[in-house]
Amino acid sequence: MTFEALCNSKNKPPYDNEPDARVDFMRWAQDCGMFKVYAEVAGHPMFRRASHTKSTDFRVDFLLVPLDSRVQTGAIAVEVKSPGSNIGSAINQAMDYVNAVFFIPDTRVAVVPSISFVFPFAQQFGAVKSMMDSSRVGSINFPHYGSQWCQMRFRYGNGCLIKMSRVGGVVSTEVNTNVLATGRKRGSR
Repeated sequence: MTFEALCNSKNKPPYDNEPDARVDFMRWAQDCGMFKVYAEVAGHPMFRRASHTKSTDFRVDFLLVPLDSRVQTGAIAVEVKSPGSNIGSAINQAMDYVNAVFFIPDTRVAVVPSISFVFPFAQQFGAVKSMMDSSRVGSINFPHYGSQWCQMRFRYGNGCLIKMSRVGGVVSTEVNTNVLATGRKRGSR
């Protein structure tokens, strides 16, 4: 589904399939000018979790390296999923990405993402949100289907880390780094 169709849709899921979601995400990420966008980036786990029975390399859909000084998170991994995908596997993949090193194509640069997002993925609450926050995983969604303007929101912690708004062909951005401070407990629990 194109951006124009997304903005004109009424309470429908934003995409019919994963390739459409991938194309539109790339368009938003490039148009905002906040990131150097790398697609299909290969990486390796820094350690193997007990649930990994064999050595597995990773491939993240997008690796966003901030160009805008307002984005103080470091590199961001984005996993694109088709609507209706299993929530558990999407979150597990995103968790793996913040514990992996990715190699930027055609360079000798290795990057470890500091945060990971799943797109398109509704904002979560309760136990799932708590697990995602502690694992440095967020969600990206469009909260305003069918309105005159569209927003893409990078949700993490207790708020919206990045908000991209598109009115006509112009993309504007807001960054709120206060949401990175999740949890107030320190020390022994």
